[in-house]
Amino acid sequence: MVRQLFLLRPGELRRLGPFFAFYLLLFTMLSLGDGLSLSLFVHQVGVRHLPVYYAIAAVVNVLMMGLYIRWSRQVANLHFFHVIIGSSVLFYWLAWAFIQNGHAQVTWYGLFFIGREISFNLVLLHFGGFLRDYFTQEESGRIMPIVYSAGRVGGMVGNVLLGALAERWGVLNLALVYCLLGFLCHGFVILLKGIPALEEPADPEAKPQESPVTQLAHFLRQSPFLQALSAVSLVFFIFRWLLHYQYNTFFETHFESDAAMASFLGWYGAISLGLGAVIQLFVVGRLIQWLGVMGCHQLYAAIMLFCSGLNMVAGGLWTAVFSRAVESELRIVLRNPVQQLLTNEFSKQRRKLARAWTMGILAPVGTVICAIGLGFLAPLPATLTGYWLPVGLLATAVMYGVVSQWLYQTHKSHTASHPG
Repeated sequence: MVRQLFLLRPGELRRLGPFFAFYLLLFTMLSLGDGLSLSLFVHQVGVRHLPVYYAIAAVVNVLMMGLYIRWSRQVANLHFFHVIIGSSVLFYWLAWAFIQNGHAQVTWYGLFFIGREISFNLVLLHFGGFLRDYFTQEESGRIMPIVYSAGRVGGMVGNVLLGALAERWGVLNLALVYCLLGFLCHGFVILLKGIPALEEPADPEAKPQESPVTQLAHFLRQSPFLQALSAVSLVFFIFRWLLHYQYNTFFETHFESDAAMASFLGWYGAISLGLGAVIQLFVVGRLIQWLGVMGCHQLYAAIMLFCSGLNMVAGGLWTAVFSRAVESELRIVLRNPVQQLLTNEFSKQRRKLARAWTMGILAPVGTVICAIGLGFLAPLPATLTGYWLPVGLLATAVMYGVVSQWLYQTHKSHTASHPG
């Protein structure tokens, strides 16, 4: 009955179980880190400093992606999780230790923000390719929404911990809980080593003698689909950080302390992620079957446009909450699985390059572009910022809709020339 409910075939439910549990644990850790890092930064440092740390996180992301491209050919996909999780735990422990010992400077609060953002991006970048090592492309359309829904369940657990413990233990001390969850993730990686991966044929298009940069350059020249996917990714990340800054500007003045903001984000996150889990388990897979992958992509583009229009005409808590849902929860529930399915249409070596390029390079580039724009807006009076920021959001959402049409056309050509 469960198998029919989730549109699975015989044996798939048992096979996806360990990956569901691992993703749940990862997102328990990352969701806790999101609320605590954002609450500490907004109330201990101030929203006006966020653009600088957007840019710093973007630069570090580029460096990490360079290492990822190099190491991903030499290190097993499963083992690479040790690098991601270990780096994240180290960032959080260092920040906690220095602040606890009286070094409460912007740098250490920023380290929470940077550490969480980098680890989150690397997990999203790496997990899709890692999952593809165990399931075929045909299976992924059914498996991926279910496994990714574990992120919603883990997010609920992390946010409940945040909401329940922020005012009782103090937001800063929750960094130690984050580190403990990281050690549990390390243990789970060890357990997953016993699961055999698929044997995949050699990629006839790959040229092992070429460097990853050369391969990527050839890939970009040869693939209009990747060019359109690149444009969509760049515009999206500009939009995402504009929206992130917009709703945190409201949260900074609305909540009196970091503990109050963390507690609110925790309970809000638990509810929204619970709804997200239902959507991902019972709706996303059916939407993909009904609308197709590109139809679901266009649906998220329409939601972005609606959200930016709402910020133009209405303010207040509910607009800020909806904006966070679009930037965070709906992005993870709807956009990310669709994006993974699109990049999975490339061959094995090429999909690693596509992910490293769109998420590892273009995401930081879009972030830096946004940070530069916000750097000009931040010193302006609140009335001017409150006008130009929604205008920029709307313009970026419209641009996203335009490049999405380009992606739609190139996707049709790509699927016609690469059937199956």
